[in-house]
Amino acid sequence: MRDEGCRALVVDDEESVRRLTMRALTKEGFDCDAAADGIEAMRSAEEACYDVVVTDMRMPHKHGHALAVGLLRLDPRPVIIILTAVAEPRLAKDLLERGVDDVVFKPVDYEVFASKVKALVDRQLHQNGKNHDQLPRSLPTQLERAEDGVIDGRSTPISLSEIEDKLTPVSRVLPVSRAGLDVFQLACSDSCSAQQLAAAIQRDASLAAEVLRLANSSFYNPSSQAIKELDYAVARIGVRRIGELALASDAFSALTTTRLPWLNVETIWRRSIAAGVAVELLLEQGKQEQQDEGLLLCAIMHALGRVLLGTLYPQHYECMVKACRDRNEPLLEQEKWMFPENHAKTMARLLAIWNIPAEVYGPLNHILEPYCSLARLSDPLRKQVELVKLAILLGQIAAERWEDWDLVEFAPASVLRRLRIHDVAGIVEQTKSDLAQIISFRPQSQTESKQSGQRRDNSDSQPLQLAYSNLSAEPFDFLAATLPSMGVALTQRTGDLDDSDRPMLVNCLGARPPQLASQLNGHRARKLVIVSDGKSIEEFREHGTTVAIPCSCGALRNTSHTLGQLSQGVRASYARWGEDLATLDVWG
Repeated sequence: MRDEGCRALVVDDEESVRRLTMRALTKEGFDCDAAADGIEAMRSAEEACYDVVVTDMRMPHKHGHALAVGLLRLDPRPVIIILTAVAEPRLAKDLLERGVDDVVFKPVDYEVFASKVKALVDRQLHQNGKNHDQLPRSLPTQLERAEDGVIDGRSTPISLSEIEDKLTPVSRVLPVSRAGLDVFQLACSDSCSAQQLAAAIQRDASLAAEVLRLANSSFYNPSSQAIKELDYAVARIGVRRIGELALASDAFSALTTTRLPWLNVETIWRRSIAAGVAVELLLEQGKQEQQDEGLLLCAIMHALGRVLLGTLYPQHYECMVKACRDRNEPLLEQEKWMFPENHAKTMARLLAIWNIPAEVYGPLNHILEPYCSLARLSDPLRKQVELVKLAILLGQIAAERWEDWDLVEFAPASVLRRLRIHDVAGIVEQTKSDLAQIISFRPQSQTESKQSGQRRDNSDSQPLQLAYSNLSAEPFDFLAATLPSMGVALTQRTGDLDDSDRPMLVNCLGARPPQLASQLNGHRARKLVIVSDGKSIEEFREHGTTVAIPCSCGALRNTSHTLGQLSQGVRASYARWGEDLATLDVWG
């Protein structure tokens, strides 16, 4: 696994130059990859997350200038250094003005050159670190200036030692049933039979009911012939999956015994089961069954660490959730400041205390990292994490349940290619179908009766109609699939976008500002909301209000609803509309 140190990509069509450059950089602590031309290099840079790219100018297929321009659009972008024998001052000036970090002319002392590269990378990492450190200082004043008695009278972040002190005794008293742990341990043994597992499952009525529900879903039982015997259900689902399902079910029951006013247990369970169904479908479609160990468990349990932290620090979370709703921020950003590790890692820590093998819960340690950073992981872990992350998103879309503080993050096309996923829409529809059969049962929680009157998110509300245009180059339109699950009905628009009187949401993920400008035909559309990634968000702002993905569900949903109300004839001035949307540019 390559998750330590810095990564470098060396691009040159001459093997000897690549070898000399990589040797020098390796001595400076870099982990190096190579590419022989610009096309290969750009593909690698989009799929991985390099700290620095060193490239020649004259290469076949795609020259270094075009590669550098493409690299500058990445977010985050690597340090870009041109190493060339083309001593052309005007070319060097153009590249430096565009943002390239340095241009070095051959011949070169490779050891000195590598030292310079290391210094440039260290400087950028330091600057990024400073900016990251400054970000949490903008946390809401409710948290930092809490009155005495609120948040345990503190306004400082929680230390890892404090979490460990609280977690260890909690793990010893959690009411995890003996049956669930026995089923998991049996499933991990080499000599376990379906009959033995069925006997262990039978000791827990709730677990037995859940296994039968899952076995009767269309995914495991396409014949629709009712499965009534547990041993047959175990055989249909699979021994390993039964073990993971048993543990996840018991953990859910245990961790939701305390009522958290900001958390809807039904929503958590529905989305967790949907993620579990989706990960199975992803494994099947991508023919990745050999990667399946622990993935069902991770998909179902991905949110339980947040439940655990919320139980340990209830007042902290009430303040953080309120701040998220006020500011349209993801809860994950607040948690980054307050806690030393994210909630998925906390869940992994709890599973470790329960003596669950590390290879089973390993993906939980990385599922909240951005996709670009996963390139530091080696396979099969990288693919496992990507599968779980994608399954969680598809599960949320299928479950049609979102919280305002949820993080909305879409998988890039490169991930779909790596996982060999070609029909995302089909997986979403099948997940919805299977979920409808499974979700009528969920693990019993002491809070269910108390939460029965809680809101059901947007699923029961009348969706708003919104004009929509897709200019994205992505193979699957995640945005168009996500918004209906948030209560926004889209009317697809084709052709030019020069009708400035009609409010419209435009998907520009992966697109460039000139593409949008050409659709506008010179007209200034004042009621456009443009959804893009962070690479070109500033350039898109001249055309309308922008929302950058990833963002909070609240930012995306509130912007869409405001735009939808305008399109339905709600009386509002442009100035007022701009004020309503201005705050959403914090995450867009």
